[in-house]
Amino acid sequence: MSHHPISPITRRPRRPLGRLACLAAASLTLAAAPDALAGGVDFIVGGIQVTQAVQNGATPLAGGRSTFVRATIRPGGATGPIDVDGIMHVFVDGVEIAGSPIYSVNGPFAAKPITDLGVLDDTLNFTFIPPESANVVITVTVNPPGPNFVAETNTANNTRTSPPLNFQHQKVPEIAYSPIDYRPSGGGVPNLPPEELIVPGVGDNFVQGIYPSSDWYYHRTDAPSKLWTSSLASSGSSLLNSLVVDQALMVPVPDYVYGWVPGGLSYNGQSIINGTVGMGNTQNIRHQRTFAHELGHDFGLQHNTSTTNLVGIDVEHHLNITESLPQLKAASLKDIMYAGLLTQEAWVSASNYNYFFNHATFNEPGGFATDPGGPALMLTGLLDRAAGTLSLGDALVLPQARPSEPCDPAEADLLVRAFADGQLVLELPLATRSSLDACGECRGELDGDASGDSNGPLPETGFTVKLPAFVDGHALDHVSIVTRNGPSASLELVRSAHAPVAEFVSPAGQVVKGAPLHVAWEASDLDGDALQFFLRYSPDGVRMVPLATGTSVSELDVDLGQLPDFVSGQGFFELLASDGLRTTTVRSEPLVSTGVFSGGTVGNAPWIEIMTPDDGKSGLYGATVILHSSGWDLEDRQIGGASIEWSSDLDGPIGTGRHTSTATLSVGTHVITATATDSDGNQTADTTTYTVLARDLPSSGETCQTDLGFGGAPVLSICGGDLSTGSSADLLLTNAPASTPAYFVLSFTNGSVPLFGGTLVPFPLDLVVGLSTDGAGEIAIPGIPGGGGPISVYVQFLVADGGTLSGWDFSNALQVDYLP
Repeated sequence: MSHHPISPITRRPRRPLGRLACLAAASLTLAAAPDALAGGVDFIVGGIQVTQAVQNGATPLAGGRSTFVRATIRPGGATGPIDVDGIMHVFVDGVEIAGSPIYSVNGPFAAKPITDLGVLDDTLNFTFIPPESANVVITVTVNPPGPNFVAETNTANNTRTSPPLNFQHQKVPEIAYSPIDYRPSGGGVPNLPPEELIVPGVGDNFVQGIYPSSDWYYHRTDAPSKLWTSSLASSGSSLLNSLVVDQALMVPVPDYVYGWVPGGLSYNGQSIINGTVGMGNTQNIRHQRTFAHELGHDFGLQHNTSTTNLVGIDVEHHLNITESLPQLKAASLKDIMYAGLLTQEAWVSASNYNYFFNHATFNEPGGFATDPGGPALMLTGLLDRAAGTLSLGDALVLPQARPSEPCDPAEADLLVRAFADGQLVLELPLATRSSLDACGECRGELDGDASGDSNGPLPETGFTVKLPAFVDGHALDHVSIVTRNGPSASLELVRSAHAPVAEFVSPAGQVVKGAPLHVAWEASDLDGDALQFFLRYSPDGVRMVPLATGTSVSELDVDLGQLPDFVSGQGFFELLASDGLRTTTVRSEPLVSTGVFSGGTVGNAPWIEIMTPDDGKSGLYGATVILHSSGWDLEDRQIGGASIEWSSDLDGPIGTGRHTSTATLSVGTHVITATATDSDGNQTADTTTYTVLARDLPSSGETCQTDLGFGGAPVLSICGGDLSTGSSADLLLTNAPASTPAYFVLSFTNGSVPLFGGTLVPFPLDLVVGLSTDGAGEIAIPGIPGGGGPISVYVQFLVADGGTLSGWDFSNALQVDYLP
């Protein structure tokens, strides 16, 4: 292939070429040394960091999770910062993904000779949502062609490519949160946590930021709140016990249940190590971190005293709300499992992020859905180590539950013995307090306040145990629970002669959908035993919503408008009346609708909150904007896909789904709306304001100049950049005779005149350059620089060819468009 620096041999004297014509000629004369521009700087991509919260070089990655890419740019030869931009391409199995190339979120940025990763804008940054694949390759190119191109000594080293990256599948877990109506002094006035602090996009912000899943199904429980009248001043163990019972009575069963308590506590929160429930405060300076911390205990982690020691990134900037915290997380922050912190003091260490990533929570399938178990006796209680006492909380037979697993006796606090027909049928070492009833470090812990952390087992901790209600067809008739260490204490439960008797008094007759309803029942026990009641509601005969647990009252006012709408003839209330080892279950008559819905519509409207972007945020034109919302419906449950539509008041529809992105927003201030539609056609929308700031974008992809035809055998192309300032393109002539004279011709006019049996398109001629083809019949002129436009020129080759009648052949003609 022949590479030519060429010099003009003919110019049409009747009109000067002018600046742009000279540019066209200079484009060719520079071809031999396209990088010989005097500038003294040489940009290099020094490294690429791909992070989803924190990255130590081996931290795993989750498919579908918002991802931040930091490219370290080194301006070789520079003594100070130089503004430069870049572009990122993403490939899966060698094929570029939709939406690639991706423009930076902060370019042009000031590239410095020394990069400080502790400064967010010391790197060239990109965001995107990766697909699930084990073969994702990222390339970052610094100083690409375009209006922000910087003259440099060598552009051949401007691109860096990552090794194949594995973005793994992670299950999307479900967390149901319960607003705790906390009334320790009694009374009829609700005392609920502030709704604006616990809704999706606020309450779950820390969890979304550091737990490695693409999303979380975080939503309010089907029941609107949970009444709690016992004191939480020193411990939440009893509340945790009750939340465990609530969770066991739910169908379907969420992965986790979290109770939000109004205001502050003398401690931040409490949970169960290796459990599935937690509770915490709603002080805006600490409640988001408390939630994420207590969930860490549920995942099995103890308190530590570690700092993260790595710079982290809050990719979607979740913690901008409520405390306006920075997106970059300093390496000096404490790990999430450090006790007693404020939200601003914590992030996650690489080791704990890796632990979370590999936790069973994110594996599919699993849980109650795959193995609901059979009838089980569930007992909860408290172990007071200081007083040396055991006390019983709730006791009931669940229709379905998986029995507890035994602990290593050496690690157990309690020993549970179960008898049937007077014979010992089960002996279970139990550690306080684990809702999964696993062993090891499965004791309740307080997360203390900043001035007084509590890192050891609590003086009073809860316990839960689930035993098979029947062994070899025989019902349990005696259960004994004794302490194994410390002061001796015991609990004894004996099966009474008679089961409780219960029946519903109301509702009776037809029911108005969505309206308040009084539910009442009568119950008795021939043995005189005190009774506990557990009330739940089924909207369709399958789903179950606990409304009251462990209560002694026999009535409850229920607002059907805050519960899943019932299917007429299929919904009902269910009462479990327990005297300890015997539970009687009764159901109300099927709920039949009057045909009237109190709210005027069928079913409940869905819930949706925009989590990203936050209201009032801004970004640069062309940068990826993550669009992330919640989506939940009391009837349909999780909502996503086409049921969530995103739109802009300036640009119209911009996406669908709970978690998507756009990079095409126009410059200006947008009111972005996310609209959720449920299966009944009910809609709810949330809005946010986002401003797109103007900037010039790099050239992306390959542009080929327009082919006008009129050619014979030789084929001419000019492809590469778009010929804007800083871009370049390559000229290539192929399929011509080998080693033969060829003339490059150029004109500012498409004159199209017949010549030598063909058509000469560039006419009248403004430039003629004599060349020759190589042994393969080709001419290549790389690196023709762009800029200086807008203007169009017309080019063509005239090639000597002894095989034609005239001895000459024409290539196709091109219209070459130079841009500014």
